Amino acid sequence: MSDRKNHRANDVAKPASGPVCELFKAFPEPVYIIDPEGIVLDANIKVAELFGKTLRECIGASICELIETCGSFPKGSGARRKLQIQEALRTGSTLTFEDDLNGKVLSYDLYPINEENGSITKLFVISRNITEKKRAEQASAELLARNNAALENVWAAILRKDHHNGAVIRNSEHSRLDGYDFVPPDLTSGDILSRIANDERSQCIEIVGQAHNASSPTPWHLEFRICRPDGSIRWLSTIWKTQVDETGTPAPWSGMIQDVTENREAEQRYRQIVQQWDFTLESCHIGVWDHDFLKGISRHSLEHSHIFGYDAPLPEWNYEHFLAHVLPEDRASIERNYHDILTKLNHWNSEYRIRGNDGRIRWLWEAGTVIRDRQGKVTRLMGVTRDITERKEQESELKKYKAEVEFALENSHIGVWSLDLKSMSVTVSIEQARILGYDSIPHDWNYDKVLAHHLFPEDHARIERHLREAIGQRAPLELECRLRRADGDIRWISIRGAHQLDADGNIDRVLGITTDITAQKLAEIELEKNRQQLKQALAATRAGVWTWDLKSNTIFCSEEFWAMTGHHANGNTGSFAFFVDLIHPEDRERVIETATETSRAGKDIVDMEHRICCANGSYLWLATRGIPQRDESGEVVGYIGTSIDIRDRKRENEEREHLQEQLQQSQKMELLGRLAGGIAHDFNNILAIILGNTELLRSNPKTNPESLEKLAAIEHAAKRSTRIVQQLLGFARQQKMEPSALCADTEFEKLLPMLRQLLRKNIRLEQRLESSPAQVFIDSGQLFQIVTNLVVNARDSIADEGTITLSSRTVQLGASSTGNKSGLPTGEYVVLSIADTGTGIDTASLPHIFEPFYTTKAHGKGTGLGLATVYGIVKQNGGSIECQSEPGKGAIFDILLPVHKAEPLANEELVNVPPAGEVARRILVVEDEPQLLNLVREILEEEGYRVLTVCDAEKALQLAPAELSSIDLLLTDIMLPGLNGIDFGHTLRASRPELPFIFMSGYATTLSATPERIPDKTILLQKPFTISDLTRLVKQMLTPE
Repeated sequence: MSDRKNHRANDVAKPASGPVCELFKAFPEPVYIIDPEGIVLDANIKVAELFGKTLRECIGASICELIETCGSFPKGSGARRKLQIQEALRTGSTLTFEDDLNGKVLSYDLYPINEENGSITKLFVISRNITEKKRAEQASAELLARNNAALENVWAAILRKDHHNGAVIRNSEHSRLDGYDFVPPDLTSGDILSRIANDERSQCIEIVGQAHNASSPTPWHLEFRICRPDGSIRWLSTIWKTQVDETGTPAPWSGMIQDVTENREAEQRYRQIVQQWDFTLESCHIGVWDHDFLKGISRHSLEHSHIFGYDAPLPEWNYEHFLAHVLPEDRASIERNYHDILTKLNHWNSEYRIRGNDGRIRWLWEAGTVIRDRQGKVTRLMGVTRDITERKEQESELKKYKAEVEFALENSHIGVWSLDLKSMSVTVSIEQARILGYDSIPHDWNYDKVLAHHLFPEDHARIERHLREAIGQRAPLELECRLRRADGDIRWISIRGAHQLDADGNIDRVLGITTDITAQKLAEIELEKNRQQLKQALAATRAGVWTWDLKSNTIFCSEEFWAMTGHHANGNTGSFAFFVDLIHPEDRERVIETATETSRAGKDIVDMEHRICCANGSYLWLATRGIPQRDESGEVVGYIGTSIDIRDRKRENEEREHLQEQLQQSQKMELLGRLAGGIAHDFNNILAIILGNTELLRSNPKTNPESLEKLAAIEHAAKRSTRIVQQLLGFARQQKMEPSALCADTEFEKLLPMLRQLLRKNIRLEQRLESSPAQVFIDSGQLFQIVTNLVVNARDSIADEGTITLSSRTVQLGASSTGNKSGLPTGEYVVLSIADTGTGIDTASLPHIFEPFYTTKAHGKGTGLGLATVYGIVKQNGGSIECQSEPGKGAIFDILLPVHKAEPLANEELVNVPPAGEVARRILVVEDEPQLLNLVREILEEEGYRVLTVCDAEKALQLAPAELSSIDLLLTDIMLPGLNGIDFGHTLRASRPELPFIFMSGYATTLSATPERIPDKTILLQKPFTISDLTRLVKQMLTPE
């Protein structure tokens, strides 16, 4: 594009001044607005091109001076234009006139614009280039003139034919027409017909024959071609009239023959010209019409037919047809114009409305010319028609838009400003001044003052950057910022601007508008705040929002929903079927049924809990609820609701149920333990009596050998019973313990040789010991009992070949640890695992395996106390035991024992006290079992002690004070009717602080079980006991420290 074209393109894109109406740009011809003085108020770029100036130079200038100084207009055109403006102002009606600009003809329409009070304040001027139309009219006129001249100068031949003798009489011109320089003699009609072209001869003979036989005078006309002697072809036209005499007999007739070859050629050329013009005009969507009054022929072009709503030209188109399409309110004007055309006009130009054959109402512009004969009679009308509906609509919209713009500028509170980039001066409108907080327009304003007085310093850099980018890139200026008004009030504004070019194509000015968007901005801030709060609330509650469109059966989910499930929104995730596929198979039918029933009934979806498949394959528990959405008729068209992540609640419920089960199991085990402990206590008393008396009898020299064998059998059976009782006490966690700090890995290593001896050769024993150097605080015998029981059970579960694996490791349990299912306190634990590849344990038996006397082994192969004993030992040492097993997949027993942090305490060695040699020491024995009480008394008396016996503590307290004060040792059972042994000891200790105690118990409770209640100088004697155990402890307690 040339520099000139670039200049024009920039002028079109960016007007010189003022808010140019967008409709101006749509006009292909010059359009401008002037005031009553002729000053240009607004214009489009075509006006600048017309006068050879920039748009900025045209706006604000006098239109008369622009015309006068423009070399294209004839001299005096400016003064004439001034008179035309005055005429339009005087009449108050539209004024149309033409200007000839050195061969280019322009047509002008001046439209006065009235204010509400009726005064004319502006003139809207539309200019159209009608040069081509004028040239067409001139060509038509010239062609018509040439045809008239040809007719006036045509040479005609006269001939006369006699019907009786067939002679033809003619003048000399006839010979010239035939191509002869002389008059041939004896020329007959046959000679003439012989020269007619072959394809036209028969038609001519037929017409001549009809004329010869005519019985009345009749005019005849015939055109044909002849071939001259020199071979040239000429067109001849003959006109004659047949005559008859009084009797009706044909008489000689005469006629005239003319050479119309030039006319024919002219008509051909004319048709070609008309066709060319028709094509040109139809390409421009201009309809052409022509009415020949002489020939009675009317023709119109295809485009003319289209304009009137027809697909093809009508064969019979006349004035009446045309007038029928004109709207009734425009017909009077058309008829007056038609009358003027027939009487005085040579040219006309009009606009009117029609209703086309398709029913559409159109505005048409029509221009035509009148052809008259020498007498002034109209012989032909020719014209062009153009559909100007769009232009008329634009003009109507322009008027409407102008009124709306003027109203909007006054009431929309939009400020207008201009920044001169050379001087940096700022010009503002009154509304812009009001936005800044002023009642009037400030003077001497510039860019720096606006920045300093009204824009926040922290926004200056951003504003200047936007301005530089808009100028540098020749792009629109768009930004939002804060504004400090003159009264100190802070507002948010939106700035929009566009650049203006100077004559050299450089940006010299920025024009723009300012809008107060404070309310919108505050609403956006509040909306964003609410959105963030909602987002945080949804995140805090782990909830996602969804909507379900029942008509399309599609579901839309929020980002929070996708974040919960790990899926991503795509083309398939919106379908209801997609969500159905995500639901857990066990929940799917219930969810579909609930959704279907509630949607049909229009009810709320209330707390529907279900599982949904996440992107990683896991399932997430959701609580879904929703409410129906209805249309204007009340019909349910969809649902909106939330889905809340309830996996924590579900986990808590599961843990609560698990804890409840554990509590019930613990209570059950505790009850069984108490039962077992009670049985063991009574049984220990009986065993103590049996073993004690057996030992007395065996030590009696009077016992015969046969009795000694029987006593040995009794002692062996009693000791076997003692081991069973120890198992019961182990389950009840009441067996005697001597715990110490042990390294589990070291103890396992010690046990491996012995454990291998317990296994069959086809069973492998593997180890993975990884807990060292961590230690546990437990009795080594109890640890041996745990491992042995579990390994033996594992061995028995393997039918053929198999593997038993011993492993150890350390774990850290936290308060919220997912692995902490046993309810153990937080801390570090050693995990001892015994795994086998045996038959496993079925689901029904698994919850009961730690119950006493419950066994899955065959009858006679198990007591049902092995795992119960292990369970009791583990619980007694502050740990837990868990089992994982499935039928056919073996079993894994995990034992968790707390890691011992303190330094291991040295086991107190029991002092083997030699006999004291004292015989006068007095011992008080309290025991509710009479036989055992007598046995103890007998043993102690044989050892030389003085023994005082009572059956309960309350009776002991009733002894005389002198007797109580003489006691050197208290030997009492713990479980006594009424006051127990420990409380009895406290009572004696109040008056005898130095008195030593020996507590006997069938429960074998350790002295560390209730350390806050155990008196000092106290030791425990576990039932059943031997005579040596009893005497050794008595001597130990009576030996001075």
